[in-house]
Amino acid sequence: MPRLFVYAHLLRTAPLHHLLDGARLLGHHRTTTSFTLLETTCGVCLSPEGTTPIDGEVYSLTYSHLNALDEALINTHPLHRAELVTPYGEAWYYALDPVPMDAVALPHGDWLAWRARQRR
Repeated sequence: MPRLFVYAHLLRTAPLHHLLDGARLLGHHRTTTSFTLLETTCGVCLSPEGTTPIDGEVYSLTYSHLNALDEALINTHPLHRAELVTPYGEAWYYALDPVPMDAVALPHGDWLAWRARQRR
């Protein structure tokens, strides 16, 4: 079964988590320091280039989930799937490449903390 690392809108408390209904949470993961979390006009995305560790969750899901996520995310945003190593095995994640000119790097890699600060 494929695994997926989620870092923003698909997290448990996030607006698109319903797209993971039926997937199994394996646990939390903090990546190596080789990414950048970006705010863009199409939402918060992950760039595979950078110096920031990213906080997220790893899920085990079906290929049906993955196909539906591809349909919802890749077909509507400039995203593609890439892989990273987690304690639960290799996992896909949705990456933004190329980075648009309007992208703003978030100061850290924890989307939930950033979101909580934005709501204050």
